[in-house]
Amino acid sequence: MSSAPSRAGRLVWGVGILALVWLAVSELGITSDDGGAAKPPTTSTSTTGRLTVTDLKDGDSFDASDGREYRLGMVNTPEPDERCFDEAEAFTRDFLAGGFTADAYDEDDYGRVVAEVLDGEGRSLNVALARSGLADDRYLDPFRGDHPDLADRLDDAFASAKKPACR
Repeated sequence: MSSAPSRAGRLVWGVGILALVWLAVSELGITSDDGGAAKPPTTSTSTTGRLTVTDLKDGDSFDASDGREYRLGMVNTPEPDERCFDEAEAFTRDFLAGGFTADAYDEDDYGRVVAEVLDGEGRSLNVALARSGLADDRYLDPFRGDHPDLADRLDDAFASAKKPACR
């Protein structure tokens, strides 16, 4: 009697191993969008320690003391030539004056860290801008699946938004 597995048995084992590898790769979300080099998925990570803003670009993006550029997820504030730009920029500057932490959950096409940004008391700048009326929901539906909990809180904030007093 031979103790070696039959050809059919080896085939079953091979298919099983390939299925396990495929499942592991799928669960890890490894992709190859960049010329075949696999990269892990972006996951939600919170910054350690409090960061400060080093260059405020506008109400929804800024450079921080960790050398990274941040973009607030799922909210859009006015650009420099649009009404309420000064108010949105001032709101963000004041909100983050004491430092912030970030729950980073993606990276955008410009290499910015997409995040929910929290002040020292744990309040969300994303939600506060939406509630203030200084942000719009332009990016809410297209990116809702990236952070469903934040999207739900933004739905409530946009629904109760005030009309801002802007110059």
